[in-house]
Amino acid sequence: MHLVRRSLVFLMLVLLVPAAAAQERDRLDWGKWYAGVGLGLGTNVHYKQGGRALDFDDGVLQGATDKSALGALNVEGGVRLNANALVGVNVTSVAKSGKVNGADAVGQIGNYFLTITYFPRQEGFFLRAGGGYAAMVLNDGSTKTHTGGFGIQGGLGYAFHIVSNHYLTLAADQSFQWYSSGDNTKPTRSNFGAVYVSYMYRH
Repeated sequence: MHLVRRSLVFLMLVLLVPAAAAQERDRLDWGKWYAGVGLGLGTNVHYKQGGRALDFDDGVLQGATDKSALGALNVEGGVRLNANALVGVNVTSVAKSGKVNGADAVGQIGNYFLTITYFPRQEGFFLRAGGGYAAMVLNDGSTKTHTGGFGIQGGLGYAFHIVSNHYLTLAADQSFQWYSSGDNTKPTRSNFGAVYVSYMYRH
């Protein structure tokens, strides 16, 4: 319950602070929406398990061959809060895979967040922040571990106007996750950064 209360307080702050700073006060307009998808690379991935701080290479992929790059995915969508701010759902994930003794192994962290994206000048440079549910999957080829909890995220970027309602965005995010499991075989917390190149449509 304490984790839920803390999550709700954080999400209220995320929603209220940027909206209060915006100059325009028009109402939430369900006719104005946005959607985007992007790919990129993860950075600085760490997690704590059994009292040890690990990354994927030292942990779930230790001794693995045929390892992939640390890929990142971003999918987002929502509505316009006002002329400067967008509010919606942002799904981000980093993952790395390989082969351990011939078996498929993977480490993955996913965020499923409610976020605010704030454009000080309505276009171009933006800031975003959010929080919500976070999940982590570790599969070393023989044992699969899944755990969930709460996470927060902050980031910045720039939206390049291509034509009409279409944008190309460059963004960098950093997020932190805390997991509620008391099992020493499962991670208790993690963090990762990511950089993305994305396509965004703003209606």
